[in-house]
Amino acid sequence: MKHAVDPHLPFRQLISERLDGVLPRDATVRLRAHLAICPPCRMAERAYLRDRLALRSMNPLPPPRDLWPRTAAALDREIARRPSTSRRLRSDRRARRADSPALMLSALASLVLGVAVVGTQFGTSRDDLEATDDPVVALPTPFGVPTQALAFVELTPAGLAIYQTTVDRVCPPASIDCAEVSTTHRRLVAAPGELTAVSLDLHEANGRLALLTIDDMGNDTVSVVTLQRFLDPVPPFVGPLRSDGPVVRSSPVSPSVSAADRTPDDIDGTDPPASDDPPEGLPSHDGVEPSRSDHPDRPSDEPDHAPSSGASASTSPSASAPGTGLLSSSELPAVGDPLLGSPSADIPSISPVPAALQAVLEDVRVVGAPPSWSSDGEMLAFSAMPADASGGPDVYTWRSGDARAQQLTDDGASYFASWAGQRVVVSRPETVETAAAIRAVTVVIDPGTGLERLVEGDGGWLPAVDPSGRFAITWHGDLESEGLAVQPIHGALSMIEWRAIDPFAPTSLVPGDSTAGQGGGSLGSGAPDRGAGASASAGAGASATASAEAPDTLPDPDRAKARRKAREKRWASRAAEETPNVSPAASLDTSPDTSPDTSPTTSSAASPDATGPLVEGSPLATREPGGDGVPVEPRRDVAADPVREWEVRWSADSSAFGYWVTETPGAAWGQLAVLRVDHSSASIDEETVLLAPTLARRSFTLGEDRVAWVAPAEDRPDGELRLRTWGPRGYGSLRIREFDVSTGLPAF
Repeated sequence: MKHAVDPHLPFRQLISERLDGVLPRDATVRLRAHLAICPPCRMAERAYLRDRLALRSMNPLPPPRDLWPRTAAALDREIARRPSTSRRLRSDRRARRADSPALMLSALASLVLGVAVVGTQFGTSRDDLEATDDPVVALPTPFGVPTQALAFVELTPAGLAIYQTTVDRVCPPASIDCAEVSTTHRRLVAAPGELTAVSLDLHEANGRLALLTIDDMGNDTVSVVTLQRFLDPVPPFVGPLRSDGPVVRSSPVSPSVSAADRTPDDIDGTDPPASDDPPEGLPSHDGVEPSRSDHPDRPSDEPDHAPSSGASASTSPSASAPGTGLLSSSELPAVGDPLLGSPSADIPSISPVPAALQAVLEDVRVVGAPPSWSSDGEMLAFSAMPADASGGPDVYTWRSGDARAQQLTDDGASYFASWAGQRVVVSRPETVETAAAIRAVTVVIDPGTGLERLVEGDGGWLPAVDPSGRFAITWHGDLESEGLAVQPIHGALSMIEWRAIDPFAPTSLVPGDSTAGQGGGSLGSGAPDRGAGASASAGAGASATASAEAPDTLPDPDRAKARRKAREKRWASRAAEETPNVSPAASLDTSPDTSPDTSPTTSSAASPDATGPLVEGSPLATREPGGDGVPVEPRRDVAADPVREWEVRWSADSSAFGYWVTETPGAAWGQLAVLRVDHSSASIDEETVLLAPTLARRSFTLGEDRVAWVAPAEDRPDGELRLRTWGPRGYGSLRIREFDVSTGLPAF
């Protein structure tokens, strides 16, 4: 009789093989489709990874040199202590007599009689025994933390469900179930087809959400959705949909401990506009609607009329465009509701316009860093290549009002890394046509002017720049070509001093650039920079500008290859012409130049943590700007356990960063950790680990003083949502089990 073949065995073999190498694309697609419908295999994948991490964490202890002599001596002593044969026979006879049934029954009867007599004398009742079986245990008391909204996006058969919750209480780390969160709002957005969420980026100030999804065929889609902005962020309240049932309101929070008592302008790090105008969507106090631009989503051609980074462009409520996601007047709180904070303000009647998921680029393969919003939330950037691998990757940007994403580069070898203020950081391989080692090259592009500058130092691969622009977490290692793309092979993460190599930094000295430090062509400026950086990359800037105005079509492979060769030739000529007379100390000099051409427009003393000089003797000060920086994981063995895929997110104040790493490309689970950065010493604070390395799903979100991720759970194959906070009151934890994490992602 033949045994039945386990249908899951081939897929578990693929899971095991993926731990040791890269699977072919067809096998990867087949495994991903099976994991989407098979909870046992998802649990097996998590178990394999957990066992591997446990084995890797063990420290092998070398055996002592005298192990065998001590073992032999112990065996000799044991043999010498063995009893003789006659003595062993006598003891066996005594044991058989002791094991007779009569003696065993007599002993058992005596034991029962003794228990009965003792129980009668003490008079213990049955009720007393039952009362002692369930002792009273004091439950841990949750403690308050600064209030911050948490969003969770879940793909359901009915569409994209967006939940908004408010977290203001957490539990001690020993107990994660002493507090619960209440969902204050649920919004349903139409989403086509069977999709799986991969990455999520939410800009809370502008209410814009970027979602990366993948279908059953392995094709990626980048989509955006615009949600309602909070009219009054204190206390947090959003009206529910009519289908959501009664309104759930959170208790008022004291502004002194609430992180939500900040306007979107404060969150963006810019000063609020000096105006008495009410928030967007509300009429002015004199009853006159504030004047608005006819094209609010289109940047102005004049620098004086460029929108500020904190302001959000939107049309009047009466002329809302589809996709704004504004609530109707019946769904808003009534006038005079004490939760609004200003009962005298009249709320205008707003036409109900549902939010919609807008696909900005479809049927591609997203590479590089996940899609990310700029600091003001006005532009989305990412990099993608055709799904059929007929062309190389390029960087795309999307603005509010655009129907499709526009190409920022057209060389077929550009990978989006991060945002550095309002400029895009791009990584490129130096060559992909030879089998030799591939060197990573980093450039910074101003999407408003198309101006591109080469990073002279070693920026690594895909540097994630912090919001202050001082540090960056990057990857240093070996790259190898995979068709028209490249992928990391052996390497690890490290922290570098980005300010020392940023070509647009006010204190950086670009050789031959007489206007270095004058902004480098801001996003709102209509004229490009006139320095040597602009002249050296005039062709690149013109091509980038032309590609931004071109239709959203992928570049021809031959044309991209020719432009890539021309770009490499320009880089080689620039490196040969430039004189390496600029010392690293000169590039870090924060004193302004007395000449009128090089005087910086931004004072370096305004923000010591962001632009101050390096501390003497700090880990970064002892390294050259082109060095590998400070290792994020100094104990990692790169040869045996290389980092091949990763995600990095910074906190809004640049005081901490979280990183997720795995050595298995395409794996859903990896290791997540959150570390604090010591700005005074320009180093990573290894003694204060905000979140120790733990098993987690790929996508996570980092807030001001908290991190949310999907952790494994014994009773759930896809895990559960966890939250960890830190602050003056210590560490706090929370378990959130109300959401389906198999198809959802969290975001702050």
